[in-house]
Amino acid sequence: MKNRVKLVKTQSSDENAFSLVESKYGRYKYKFYNVAHDTDGYSNWYLEQLPTFRKEVAGIVSGFAASQNLFTHTFHDRAAKDKLPESIQLG
Repeated sequence: MKNRVKLVKTQSSDENAFSLVESKYGRYKYKFYNVAHDTDGYSNWYLEQLPTFRKEVAGIVSGFAASQNLFTHTFHDRAAKDKLPESIQLG
């Protein structure tokens, strides 16, 4: 089921008869479109609500995922200092 509402019902309508000024508001994007000869025989205009994801959210989620593995070390990671070349030996 689509999240849409019928706003205008006409006998006939041109595709450019109406327009939507701002298509994004909050976390949703809106689509305003015409369905010519809809199921009731009229030309109906619908406003549909589409969920959208902001770019900032993706950055936060990927940063959180990376931080979960940042300080995960195994014994092999800690014992690897013995296998480093002599030029970069630690302590």
